[in-house]
Amino acid sequence: MNRQSHFTNIILFLCALGTAQAATYYVSTSGNDSNSGSSTAPLKTISHAAAVATQPGDTVIVMNGTYSNGGVVAPNFVVTLNHSGTSAAPITFKAQNRAKAILNSGNTSTSSTCNGASAYFNLANASFIVIQGFVIENACNSGIQSNGDAHDITIRWNIIRYIGNHWYTESLGLDGIFLNNNEYNFTFDGNMFYDIGRTGGLSYNNLDHGIYSHSQNTTIINNIFYNISKGWAIQQADGADNWLIANNTFAFPSAGSGQIMLWDNATNLTIQNNIFYEPVGYAIERYTSVVNGCAVTNNLVYGASVVMDNSTGCNLSANEVGPNPMFINATTSPYNFDLQSSSPAINQGVYLSTVTTDYLGNTRPSGPTTDTGAYEYMGQN
Repeated sequence: MNRQSHFTNIILFLCALGTAQAATYYVSTSGNDSNSGSSTAPLKTISHAAAVATQPGDTVIVMNGTYSNGGVVAPNFVVTLNHSGTSAAPITFKAQNRAKAILNSGNTSTSSTCNGASAYFNLANASFIVIQGFVIENACNSGIQSNGDAHDITIRWNIIRYIGNHWYTESLGLDGIFLNNNEYNFTFDGNMFYDIGRTGGLSYNNLDHGIYSHSQNTTIINNIFYNISKGWAIQQADGADNWLIANNTFAFPSAGSGQIMLWDNATNLTIQNNIFYEPVGYAIERYTSVVNGCAVTNNLVYGASVVMDNSTGCNLSANEVGPNPMFINATTSPYNFDLQSSSPAINQGVYLSTVTTDYLGNTRPSGPTTDTGAYEYMGQN
């Protein structure tokens, strides 16, 4: 064997060894943190699982049930992520069955004294992390805390609800998630955000959002936002760069006009294939907004007469204003924003190589071209 072949074999061996070190840990409401974390001897808490899932490629599978805050109250977090994966081997936290593992941060107070955790997950400075399939609820401040140097994070298939639902007098936002300008490479895919925001405390109630972000390289696809009435579903904040907001469904009025807010400076912003249902005035609001490289195309707007209040700096094309998207149920809770067979949203989008599935994980497109909104019509009704 020559020296080059010997060196190659060593590298392959080390790579195989690194892969072999990745482990899977299970968590159950009936588990014990002294257990091994196997499927037959699961751990009790996600916080303990996060402490032992330290290697790239490690996976934490959370079984069905409701997981409490363990007595943690704001300003503290139930689970802080102190370990990172790699691009090829992220550390993954996922529900064994989508929406069957409920992470309850514990707030029951409507007063200014919140009695739950600030958030269930704190991303801290972690990177290459996947958080998938949970219901995250009843947090004082955030669904997922992210105000460090986190990057390369995927938030997929979660329901983030009942965040900040208490009296709050400070002019700080209560959000599904907040991203600062040090953070980058975030993907939000197939999540549902609803009932986020304070019950009172300020004379103006427009600071609480589904996603509030200064980040770079941000992909927001296949999500559903509704009842974000104390702010906006998405607020793009100063310094945001290279964003894709595509194939999302926005429903019901926000704090003011529009369901997306563009604030201050942004570059390379694409808003495409979305459904805006019953916004006030227009779909997209702007405040001291300067954008470069902005495209707003192939969106459907119902209940407002204008796509944007001010399109300066943005290229608007192929948007539909007026048609009812014909959701299965947008009248009474629980809502169903899937499309009826007569929906004008069917085959009205454009194919995007970054959006190959829909909110439910169905392959896009199912017809000649992609549908607008979070759901791809599959011919089931």
